[in-house]
Amino acid sequence: MCDEARCYKEEQMALCVRYTKDLNVHKGFLGFVDCSVKQDAEALSQHIYDYFKAYNLSNKVQIIGQSYDGAIVMAGKFNGVQAKIQNKYPCAVYTHCMAHRINLVVVDMCKFVKETRCIFNTLESIYNNFSYPTENQQLIVIQKKLGLKFKTIGRIIDTRWNCRYKNCDAVLNCYQAIIHVLQEENDDDNDKDVNEALGILNNLQKASFIVNLFVIRPVLSIIIS
Repeated sequence: MCDEARCYKEEQMALCVRYTKDLNVHKGFLGFVDCSVKQDAEALSQHIYDYFKAYNLSNKVQIIGQSYDGAIVMAGKFNGVQAKIQNKYPCAVYTHCMAHRINLVVVDMCKFVKETRCIFNTLESIYNNFSYPTENQQLIVIQKKLGLKFKTIGRIIDTRWNCRYKNCDAVLNCYQAIIHVLQEENDDDNDKDVNEALGILNNLQKASFIVNLFVIRPVLSIIIS
């Protein structure tokens, strides 16, 4: 099992294995592979072979399965990584990573269902509003005054599986502090973003928004667990 991600201007591929020992199934993380130079199927599959060779695994393992995301470079039937791995290990059946599949379903649901779309559009607006240092500092101060556990509002990104749950949880836990800061912004005549803050405040105080937020949070918590 492997996946790649960009980290500090480098493209890193994480490599993991599932294996059996004494009829028990184990899962282990092997390491990161720097694949910054090239990320096509040929290069990525070669990185996997080279890693096995470097750690004397080439002649000791028999790959019978492989799991990646659904990107064409990984999942391509004829020229993807899975096809190239299968050329050397014919028994290596490809499975689209179930965690990726679940995330795709969640992302589509959040965009397709009107109620969830309204929730996450509002959460995105909250993130944008408190991404400014002044507003963010005010939120931190108010949380401390109210004795609330410090929570940050993150950006919603499709590939970050738990960001939706974390933002729902953060807003519910810091709801009072967020409302307080937004009300102060609305009362500040010099705040040029007062219209945006007013719109967020109106959405947050709608009964439908609060009820839907309480409904969606436990659903998302089940999915990411």
